[in-house]
Amino acid sequence: MRIIDFKTSRGSEKENSLQLPIYYLLARAVQKRDIHGVSYWYLDRNNSPTPMDLPDKEKAKETVLKIAKDVKLAKQLNRFVCKNNGCYACKPYEKIAAGSAEYIGTNEYKRDVFILPDEQKDSLLPSDTDRNEQIL
Repeated sequence: MRIIDFKTSRGSEKENSLQLPIYYLLARAVQKRDIHGVSYWYLDRNNSPTPMDLPDKEKAKETVLKIAKDVKLAKQLNRFVCKNNGCYACKPYEKIAAGSAEYIGTNEYKRDVFILPDEQKDSLLPSDTDRNEQIL
């Protein structure tokens, strides 16, 4: 059996990504067939999967378990700190906290909806508005 993670975005997975190790651990836990390989398949640029090294089972399990325990503790303490001093996933929420997002209301799932300004640095086309908007 091989594990293939189909990728539709333009970016490549980082070398230390846990995506394939997590799939590997899950596959080993729920079925008995040997896993002979893992790959990413970047659909927008490759005609075939890109083989990767098989994860070390114990190292992957240890890493995932440590992260899970850290998340559990952060949730219990209600204290979430971004280790990288802000990452791509945090940026929209940092804009909301800083007051640069426009609050729209709540959606059908009772979630807050904001419009965030989109910083376009090198736009080739003139914009009809002062900002391009992203709904979060």
